[in-house]
Amino acid sequence: MKQTKILCHKMISTLLLCLVLLLFVFPITVFSAEPIEPERDVDITVSFKDDITPITDARFSIYRVANVSESAHISLTEQFASYPIETEGLDQKGWQELAMTLDGYVKRDHLTPLTIEAIDEKGEVSVTLKPGLYLFLGEKKTIGNYSYSPVPFMLFLPDSNIEDNTWDYEVNIEVKYTKEELPKVVTRRVLKIWDDIGFEEKRPDSVMVQLLRDGEVYDTQVLTEKKQWSHTWENLPEEYEWLVVEKELNGYYTKVSLEGITFTITNKYIVPLTLDNPPIVKKIMGDTPSSPETFTFVFKGEKDNNPMPEGSFGNTKEVSIIGAGSIEIGKITFTEPGKYIYKIAEKDSGAKGYTYDNTVYLLTYTIIQQDDELLISREIIGENGI
Repeated sequence: MKQTKILCHKMISTLLLCLVLLLFVFPITVFSAEPIEPERDVDITVSFKDDITPITDARFSIYRVANVSESAHISLTEQFASYPIETEGLDQKGWQELAMTLDGYVKRDHLTPLTIEAIDEKGEVSVTLKPGLYLFLGEKKTIGNYSYSPVPFMLFLPDSNIEDNTWDYEVNIEVKYTKEELPKVVTRRVLKIWDDIGFEEKRPDSVMVQLLRDGEVYDTQVLTEKKQWSHTWENLPEEYEWLVVEKELNGYYTKVSLEGITFTITNKYIVPLTLDNPPIVKKIMGDTPSSPETFTFVFKGEKDNNPMPEGSFGNTKEVSIIGAGSIEIGKITFTEPGKYIYKIAEKDSGAKGYTYDNTVYLLTYTIIQQDDELLISREIIGENGI
């Protein structure tokens, strides 16, 4: 649903900003009729067994990827907010790919887990967590001539009880794993897939992928169309854990899946969102001057990496107008979700006979990703709350 609201700020000086704000109301996916209790404990039991044989002493690192609201809305934690990942509208396969994708980022960037828990002699571990979205990463264990590699998984807490439409605060998980007879060497392959129909011309000429050995960069390869967007590593020592991660691409979401020896990295193009900033309207109160003055306004991004309109210098753009009238700041293109804050202020050039407005306006764009598109809400207020 879209609403249109007109905001006009009353001034006691010379500047009037009159803005048309487009405010979008976003639907929220709710898994249960009752609200989540964000501060309530969730008790989790994780079981890691080969049939009835416990895989003892295997450690699981747990990462809090996102917070959840009472209505089950997901918001990434600061630790994971910068990664190009999707969390909306995922099916079971999508959650598995998300876990595999984050596995590489976590190990490459040496992220600190919330907690590390070890499987006991019964093949289980119990842990208590608050509601949220979590990543579980288990370490590889060798028993006899076999290696057991837990499959990374995401866990949304509390669990949804579909039968009675409630939330479960006691959760039991059986770890999925791959079991391999120990060879001396292994082969790993990476394959790049593009999900960008209609935007193929936006693809970079090359991408960089990293092979991780126990979380450390072991080798780096550049994939190109000429190389069929793939590479194979052979004769790798088996005793290590081998993962593949892609160096982040601006303007694309990334997900990783593993089948057999092949890591498939899919890049999904994010269609940019381009919109006009509200115009600045200059009004002169009082007697009409004999000759018009030039008035200058400063539009500045809060951070150096804020998207900026054409004609900006770094994170700042100045626009000028002669006498009364309106002037456009220009279009801004957004390619990633986030909150982007800008300041708008008039320069006091000291023109004789004028009193300048000294209000600094905060213009905030909130960009979220829903399904395959970016959605935006926009708000403007004075720093003093006007």
